[in-house]
Amino acid sequence: MNNSVRIKVLDLIDSGYWKSVQWKEWADAVILKFDEPPYWVIELSTVKNSGEAISILRESLAEIHYEDDINHKSIILGYMFLRYKEKEINLKEFLTLAWQETEAEEDVGSPSNSDIFEMYEACNNSSGADEKFEIIVDRVCKKFSYNAECAAKALLEVNGYK
Repeated sequence: MNNSVRIKVLDLIDSGYWKSVQWKEWADAVILKFDEPPYWVIELSTVKNSGEAISILRESLAEIHYEDDINHKSIILGYMFLRYKEKEINLKEFLTLAWQETEAEEDVGSPSNSDIFEMYEACNNSSGADEKFEIIVDRVCKKFSYNAECAAKALLEVNGYK
């Protein structure tokens, strides 16, 4: 199986976009599709929580000298943004997660950590029902549209393996 898909599955789980139901359904479909599915897919279908799933994926990627670097932050931020757009989390939760994700390193094509913190501060200083809040929402949507596009493309690739 393509290592790119494995990395994208890790991004889906690591971002919180996929819950155990989604990754187990995906893994079960892959297992049924292949005569000899990869061992990590079999393991993924049996784990109970995201921590275990992430560990399995990172261990399997370590075998191919994978390093968890900033290249996937755009996609992870995109999935986090989609969680906000799908109303799974609110704007403050999204900005907190995005800020934490970008705290260590920056990624080309993603809003900077300082931009995210500025939006978070503006969100905290808004009542949530005023014009200022709408401006913040609009700014967030513009800043993260690229990330959402990256995430949507990655999800299509992963789902193409069913």
